[in-house]
Amino acid sequence: YITVEKILAKGEQLPDDWPVSGTTGYEFIASLAEVLVDDEQIDNLRQAYETVKGAPVDMRAELRAAKLLMVDRNFEGEFTRLLALALSIASELQIAQEESVVRQALRELLIAFPVYRTYGTAEGLPPTDICLLHRIVERVKTLENPPQPEALTFLSRLLTGDVPTSSQEEATQFRVRFQQLTGPLMAKSVEDTLFFRQNMGLALNEVGAEPVTHHFSIERFHHEMKTRQARQPDALSGTSTHDTKRGEDARARLYTLPDAPEQWSAGLARGRQRTQTPVHGVRAGPAPASAEAGRG
Repeated sequence: YITVEKILAKGEQLPDDWPVSGTTGYEFIASLAEVLVDDEQIDNLRQAYETVKGAPVDMRAELRAAKLLMVDRNFEGEFTRLLALALSIASELQIAQEESVVRQALRELLIAFPVYRTYGTAEGLPPTDICLLHRIVERVKTLENPPQPEALTFLSRLLTGDVPTSSQEEATQFRVRFQQLTGPLMAKSVEDTLFFRQNMGLALNEVGAEPVTHHFSIERFHHEMKTRQARQPDALSGTSTHDTKRGEDARARLYTLPDAPEQWSAGLARGRQRTQTPVHGVRAGPAPASAEAGRG
């Protein structure tokens, strides 16, 4: 009996050829929100949260900002090495690619990645990952300021292995390094940055949860469980692991907050009033800082 600690994104499934019984259950934990969260009440809680922050929260923009931070700062070394490798292959193949153009394309490709990683080998990417890559590229092309299509096509060729034999080894290195970067990039930007910057519903900010706001429904839960039964009937359906941000007991208590948003808002207002005195100014601003401060 073998399970894998694989975090599945929305709509993602384990590869069919993996000889395992299933995952350790992060997607099951995320699905519980469909049962435990009332859409109307969570909207009320969101409004109260945005009132405190003083502005609406655009989770898509917040997610992009978190990923940009990781690419440009936390993983700058890994990104620079990946870029240099791509430019080296372009030079070897005598493909004219300006560094700034490839940089933008690589940056946007990494930011747009909706899953933790693909599973390419020296032979290239499996068919399901090729389809995923094509969808990502098409999505990047629709950005307000999209990269040049030629640069995206070039990077796609490196990832799929569509290069001459003379460049296969370097393309494999690029593919491996790219796959080794998308996972940490997703983890650090979503789990460890976005979910702490935006703390409206901490029970929802769990490993494997969807970072972008969506509608909750019992029907969706049943759909997820039917898919789980069909795809990995012997997987673990745990409610906590060594890597979840909170234990199931703490998470269960936090799930009660959306059921009483008015009471929570009133209590929050009283708490903020009582803690005004300890707040004092420092060079970076007020301390303790508000939820909106301290980004970066």
